[in-house]
Amino acid sequence: MTRVVETTRITERPDALWTDIGRFGAVGQWHPLLSKVESEGERAGALRTAEGTDGGRQIERLLEAAPARHSYRYRMEKTAMPVRDYTAELRVNDNHDGSSTVVWSAEFEPTSDEARTVENVRNFLKAGLDNIAKLHGRRQPGPPTSGRVPEPEQLVCRTNELDIAYERAGPVDGRPLVLVHGWPDDVRCWDKTIARLGGHKFCIYAPYLRGSGPTRFLHDSIMRSGAIAALTLDLSQFLDALNLNDVVLAGYDWGARAAYGVAALFPQRLAALVTAAAGYATAIPPRDMPYELAKSYWYEWYVATSQGEKAYHDDRRRLCRYLWETWSPGWPGRDSEFEAMAGSLDNPDWAAISIHAYRQRWHDAPGAGAHEDVERRLAEPPAIGVPTIMLQGADDRDNLPVTSDYKERYFKNRYERRVLTGVGHFVPREAPDAFAAAILSMCGFAA
Repeated sequence: MTRVVETTRITERPDALWTDIGRFGAVGQWHPLLSKVESEGERAGALRTAEGTDGGRQIERLLEAAPARHSYRYRMEKTAMPVRDYTAELRVNDNHDGSSTVVWSAEFEPTSDEARTVENVRNFLKAGLDNIAKLHGRRQPGPPTSGRVPEPEQLVCRTNELDIAYERAGPVDGRPLVLVHGWPDDVRCWDKTIARLGGHKFCIYAPYLRGSGPTRFLHDSIMRSGAIAALTLDLSQFLDALNLNDVVLAGYDWGARAAYGVAALFPQRLAALVTAAAGYATAIPPRDMPYELAKSYWYEWYVATSQGEKAYHDDRRRLCRYLWETWSPGWPGRDSEFEAMAGSLDNPDWAAISIHAYRQRWHDAPGAGAHEDVERRLAEPPAIGVPTIMLQGADDRDNLPVTSDYKERYFKNRYERRVLTGVGHFVPREAPDAFAAAILSMCGFAA
């Protein structure tokens, strides 16, 4: 399957914007390439017939309407376009600053002239979003200012397996700083850290991990792997696709594990590494694991049961809220930040990737065949030659401090572990000053 994604950032709040554009039959009111649209209604199964300004006609069926999430999905039933199995989603994301991001995506199988078909679909989606921006006000990225989060652009980068959604902020000629979030979390974890980097010339890239937010797989046939090898390849290919060099790479939790993998196997584009909430080479056989650590990893064992699998699929918000509460018990701003992040858990692949990650970690599931070489090389584990600062929350109740201790032997260059008193698992959210200071230190700046 081929996937096309277009986005635009709008000054209007999502509730108000969705009221204007979110009805299945409303597309004719805002899409400039449609001359007439008739719709049977807003319930699943309803048809809409759209006539184009070029005389073309297509019929689409509503698959799911989710007004509370500001989204709907539909399938093409009849069209003159050379495609089959065409499905699409229109969604409005809340940027939590009074603005919205409209995401229009389509998946389909071209039946002829793939390049031209993809371009035609992309132009159609873009024309609609451009007109929404014209009608409702496009939000322009603002310059980075000390103490304020720069306005990010919402972009998409294609790798071998994914359309990786990412945010970019700061001057395009700035030093590339790539920030990779953890699990269960999303790119909003970096807002406070980014605000503290104001005044320094960084071009900041914050990708959504596989299974998070708007990132999507290119094909249904691709294994929904959550293995570290998969995360490593995603991140390495992201850097390659954007041709980023002299990169300062920072990540926490899953993002840290991906960063270690890239630094170990694909270090050519990296200048420095800052990690948190996960040490390097932490594989401990269960027979040697302290029971206190095994207790912390209960959610990883939980996926081996049918009830645990069901919870990951059907009760993910309550599950993740509990993880946030227990991993950082002393963090006062937890609840509001969780609510701002929780929409990213609705990604259709979140559960499958999360379950596979922990089953594969404990050798209860195989990794993807396409990732075998990387998985084998990471198992050694290889030494890292990239200068590294590792931040460990002293009160982390997930990856306990013992898991990141005594790792110096794996690093051939500068390595420093900083233990943060009073900080739990979510280091960039709880200790943005410390995270920003580590980044600046790696770049030769005073914090």
